[in-house]
Amino acid sequence: MGQVSSLAPSPVTRPSRPGVGAHRTYLLVQTRSIFACFLHWILVGSVATLAVTGFYIADPFDIFVPGEAYQSYVMGKFRLVHFMAAGTVIATMLTRLYLAFTPSCNKDIAQTLPTPWNLLHAAKLAWSYLILSREHEHYRFINPLGGVGVFSVVGALAEKILTG
Repeated sequence: MGQVSSLAPSPVTRPSRPGVGAHRTYLLVQTRSIFACFLHWILVGSVATLAVTGFYIADPFDIFVPGEAYQSYVMGKFRLVHFMAAGTVIATMLTRLYLAFTPSCNKDIAQTLPTPWNLLHAAKLAWSYLILSREHEHYRFINPLGGVGVFSVVGALAEKILTG
């Protein structure tokens, strides 16, 4: 048996509904490079760290550590972790922005911009999700609703970076 290329679609057969004999064939297709997936999870971890440390910095509660005051500089440690996570977010966003123009990520920058086509199809997709419809268009890389969401999150993060 020969090897299958990671970019070649591989068929997977699953029943269309439980208990029904009819089967549908689905194709598994790699849509992202492993590096883009790695960057995604680094960004998720960094944003979670920013949220936790940001809430502590905004409203600190007492943490009593045995020893002298200079040994338990808790706020300084939280701020250090917060700034390190912020630097990681900036580096990750710049790297992902660069990748958005490369073939390894299918030049997906156009799929995340709020163009009229993306906004219209995002509204249609949101409506089909809202009414729990099983029938909707499928997209290979980024669906328009996800693209508009990515653009919104990147815009919010950029605003946070610029304003502190």
